[in-house]
Amino acid sequence: MDETVIKQFLFFPTLLSYVENLNVDHDKVLSELKKLPYKNLGNPNSFIPDIKTGIFVSENSGNIFKDLETGPELLKEISKHVEYVIKNYYKYDIGFTIATNWVTKTLPKQIGDFHSHANFLLTGCYYPDGTVEEKLNINFKKPQYSLFDPLRIENNEINGNVLDLLVTRGNLIIFPATLEHRIGYNNTDKERYSIAFNVFPKGKIGDGDSEFIIK
Repeated sequence: MDETVIKQFLFFPTLLSYVENLNVDHDKVLSELKKLPYKNLGNPNSFIPDIKTGIFVSENSGNIFKDLETGPELLKEISKHVEYVIKNYYKYDIGFTIATNWVTKTLPKQIGDFHSHANFLLTGCYYPDGTVEEKLNINFKKPQYSLFDPLRIENNEINGNVLDLLVTRGNLIIFPATLEHRIGYNNTDKERYSIAFNVFPKGKIGDGDSEFIIK
């Protein structure tokens, strides 16, 4: 009798790209971010108006790179890595534009709400500050949350429901815009800053009767 063999296949995995030490002047970027005007984010998912939170966003959330002296260099560096991820990992034959972008300021002892970004292909975040000891993080939620939550022998990418990803000075992360995420708990006594952006595709999208050209 032939020996029984079990094989495993991972279908439809979620790609999260993690860049260490983005090649920009992090101190200068952080200094500029601290000088920007901010407004309270509130809770965009709430039906109760004027909910105040400890999270603020830059008043100019359309193209923050135009407001920063370091903006052009930062945009160029981020775009380089976004293009690499699209071409080498997703294997998409498309162009892209970094569309909406903004700065988030999180006060001490605050945490964000889970959300995603509709109408975009990818989302990214850059962190100009943070140490390993401060344990700053961003949280991700599994796209299809498990109905059952059995005890685990160990945590892995198959049985996990939430990923708490530690982020430090110079990190850039890129992930699908549909993936639910939130600002992790700020366990420090200082304000936490990050630059977030959404990526929109350009070129031929779809095939057959679904083909569409985005210029």
